[in-house]
Amino acid sequence: MAFKKRTGFGAIEFLLITVILLVVGGLAWYALMGKPKAVQVSPVPSASSAVAVDEYAGWNTYSAKYEGFSLRYPTNWKLTQTKNTYSELLQANTEVKGPFESMELSSPGGVKITYTTHITGLGGACPDPKEMPEYSCPNIHTIAYDKVFTQGDSTYFVSRLESLDYTTNKAEARQLSLSQVATNKTPSIGTAYGALYPSRFHLNGTDKLAGLSEFLESSLQATASDDEAKPSLSSEDFFNQSDWKTAAKILKSVRPN
Repeated sequence: MAFKKRTGFGAIEFLLITVILLVVGGLAWYALMGKPKAVQVSPVPSASSAVAVDEYAGWNTYSAKYEGFSLRYPTNWKLTQTKNTYSELLQANTEVKGPFESMELSSPGGVKITYTTHITGLGGACPDPKEMPEYSCPNIHTIAYDKVFTQGDSTYFVSRLESLDYTTNKAEARQLSLSQVATNKTPSIGTAYGALYPSRFHLNGTDKLAGLSEFLESSLQATASDDEAKPSLSSEDFFNQSDWKTAAKILKSVRPN
């Protein structure tokens, strides 16, 4: 018997080719479409890129016209405009234009910050009491300076000072004040003899006394005397009291307009 020659594909071959095509096609689809996409994660902002927090948010603002600065103070501190006692002394001086300013900020606990312009008058000399014991001069101890800002050739600090009794070495008075030091000098820490004159400063005021080249100065300070100075407390404990810490923060908020 003679066999006929086969042509084309049989059922088995066709089925095998179909399976192969399906497998190859599936693999190709998975490679192109089925591969999981990488998840993109947004970077978390670092602490340095975060928006700065305003530590004086919600506080009131006081603007000093003569010296040209502003400061911030809490809403529970009371601001009172007071009389400038130097205005009467200087009213006859035609070179002094003003405006004369004087105000007081009072905390709920009784701590007071005062601002006065056009301070004038001569202070007496205060020699070393060891050399001239017949003179009674305050023993001023500068505790610390905290830099606030620099303008021109001057740097402005909030200074912490106390006047010590020569006998007991306890505080008779304590003070926070805005102080001015030449930029090329370093504020001194320690004991000096004299009044609490570092509380005087000059910023933008333009008034001078006739015949003198120096500008009239102003003061911005908080002072505690006698029992209010709490001599039983160390200087650190005294200035760490809540109202005094707030007073220091108020003085550190001073900025030129």
